[in-house]
Amino acid sequence: MIKKMKQPLEAAFVIILAAAFIILSFSQYSGLLNQSFADEAQNDLSISTRQNADMANEKIKAIVSSMETLSQAIDEKDVSLNDSSAFVVLDNVKESNGLSAMAVAMPDGTCLFDEGSELQISDRTYFQKSMENKTVISDLVISRLNGNSCIIISVPVCRNSKVVGTINALLSTKEMNQLL
Repeated sequence: MIKKMKQPLEAAFVIILAAAFIILSFSQYSGLLNQSFADEAQNDLSISTRQNADMANEKIKAIVSSMETLSQAIDEKDVSLNDSSAFVVLDNVKESNGLSAMAVAMPDGTCLFDEGSELQISDRTYFQKSMENKTVISDLVISRLNGNSCIIISVPVCRNSKVVGTINALLSTKEMNQLL
């Protein structure tokens, strides 16, 4: 009788051990599967972020190129920075690149915007560096024009190898998001 009871108990014990082993194996497999999915999602996110950054960089390079071409044209045609014809071209560059605002800045830091506003930027680092004959893409700044966060692209305008002002483009965070 004890032998008859022993066999079902052994069978039950083996079944319980097998079930525990299966549950533990499934748990470990689930953990590995979840980690694999997380790693794949992280990798996809990294690739997407890299691609978006590359697209944004290409767009910014195109804006810089347009602005540098405009700067050269102003120099070659001997156009005054505050001349109305300069603002017509600024508007074209602004529209073709989807920018919120463009401006010219005089050597004293007086900045004249395409829509008629005027403000002082002589204390801004991007302006100071641009006046040293450097094309500058600023860090994120708060625009004095509208109070929004933006990046300023500033390109020097030279005449006879002397910087006579800058051309500035405001790239808002909204416009940056649209680049992506």
